[in-house]
Amino acid sequence: MPVQLPAESHSDQEASSEIQYRLATTRADREKAFRLVHRAYVRAGLTLPNPYGMHVTPYQLLRSTEIFIAEIKEEVISTLSLVIDAEMGLPMEELYPEEVKGLRERGIRVAEVSCLADRRGDIRRTFQIFVKLCRLMAQRARQWDVQQLLIIVHPRHARFYQRYMYFEPIAGQKSHPKVLGNPAVALALDFEKADRERPPCYDNFFGVSVLPPSVPLASMPPADRAYFRDAATCYGQFTPSAPRFSSQASASLPMVNLAPVL
Repeated sequence: MPVQLPAESHSDQEASSEIQYRLATTRADREKAFRLVHRAYVRAGLTLPNPYGMHVTPYQLLRSTEIFIAEIKEEVISTLSLVIDAEMGLPMEELYPEEVKGLRERGIRVAEVSCLADRRGDIRRTFQIFVKLCRLMAQRARQWDVQQLLIIVHPRHARFYQRYMYFEPIAGQKSHPKVLGNPAVALALDFEKADRERPPCYDNFFGVSVLPPSVPLASMPPADRAYFRDAATCYGQFTPSAPRFSSQASASLPMVNLAPVL
């Protein structure tokens, strides 16, 4: 059955023409993205407020990580990060080290999608932005010869990624200490399999190229890494032994819970 994307309202269609989707290339871009993630994750119960007002992970300070943003009138309204497997490995290895190790041993080049957030909590208003931002990220991952994209999501939203983005489960549920003990599952998107089977969602992400053939790596310069380093020390420092929300309550959390939980 073809996948039907939620329709945009007339007002959203007008606004979407003003939205730009691009790589974050400046300190201001990244700071806006980190502040958006902090607000969204606090709102969703995935983290507690920190004094910097930014959600920064050590992996986002790596040269091999790129941050993607959707912006309108210089306001970042949606963001996600692509962590390409490198010297520190991937964030998800804290929970799923054997699964990532197994992929590496098979010679598969992997990357993890992380820190997805949107300023709005209504999926009907954010879905089209989400798709377009993920299209940019997925095409960029392929430029870097990534073969599989990995994510960690709340179990209640795994089906969303499987249906709309062709992800498949690779590991079972665990409690995630970096997001206040909320549950998580690991999924993977195999690009080669997607190319071969052409699922209904394929053209949403690869039907039209949105990237020039050669774009330099948008890694964070040393001065910016130093600027954000203190904020990164707050990452996951609050690790209660039990989730803050029951499984019933977590079902009603806003759009951010459709995101990778890191």
